[in-house]
Amino acid sequence: MGAIRASLGFVRRHPAHAVGFALVALGGYVAAVVAVALANAAGAGSLGGIVLPLVVAPFLDAAATALYAGVDGTTSAGSGAGSGSGSGSAERRPATARVRAGLGLGWRELVGFCRGHAPAVAAALGVLVAGIAVGYATTAPYGVTAEGPADVAGVFGAVAVGPFVTIAANNWVVSAGLAYGGLAFGLPAVSGLAFNGVLVGALAGVFDRTAFLALVAPHGVLELPVIAVAGGLGLHLGGVGWRAVRGETDAERVAGELERAAWVLVGIGVLLVVAAAIEAFLTPRIAAAVLGG
Repeated sequence: MGAIRASLGFVRRHPAHAVGFALVALGGYVAAVVAVALANAAGAGSLGGIVLPLVVAPFLDAAATALYAGVDGTTSAGSGAGSGSGSGSAERRPATARVRAGLGLGWRELVGFCRGHAPAVAAALGVLVAGIAVGYATTAPYGVTAEGPADVAGVFGAVAVGPFVTIAANNWVVSAGLAYGGLAFGLPAVSGLAFNGVLVGALAGVFDRTAFLALVAPHGVLELPVIAVAGGLGLHLGGVGWRAVRGETDAERVAGELERAAWVLVGIGVLLVVAAAIEAFLTPRIAAAVLGG
């Protein structure tokens, strides 16, 4: 409530700044919509799920913070900006070096999370497996046997770049939802894992087993465990949210866990890109070799 009152007070005291920022925000979202429309025309519409949370929202958050600090904290913001810009320019590294460092940190955080929170990951994997079992038990008794596509090798077309981007983006958005949704005491993470498991199991129940394994196993052996890790991250954050509500942890520790989760999701993203590349470029060829399609 204090944050809401402060925000409304800023708008009341500085209406011109507020209107200016609203125009910038509108322009940002319009640009994002145009970019997503172009990506959709190229067959990679799921990029919108990444552009908005990873590009537009952080840009607007940074702009709003800078605006607020510049207007309501001129002295401290001015001195901080001066010293920060100097140190930032002195320490600024090339973009490629920063990307490599970020990916390396994400990978280390992912490995550290799996080692340090193995029970949460195991519990998430158990929910996913249970969902698969339920889905299979629901559809298998009907005796329906669907065959694979006739042209297995060309299921994604001659150039599978669009499907590759779409698959990677969709799986990463699902993983981020499982992770951060878990803040609500872990319930969204559990329901998301169960839903995805039931979906996989239901498909397994109606597909020819050889066809199903040929179409799913090459990338599924990596993709499904990674999704389980994202669910385990959600269960962990559910515990963090529960302790925060009970007053057993402070806001600084919660923020630290959220930042750590973001880096874990970077590591998860790396593995999901690999899984998407396998699914888009290798799985159809492996399935064609197995099924003769």
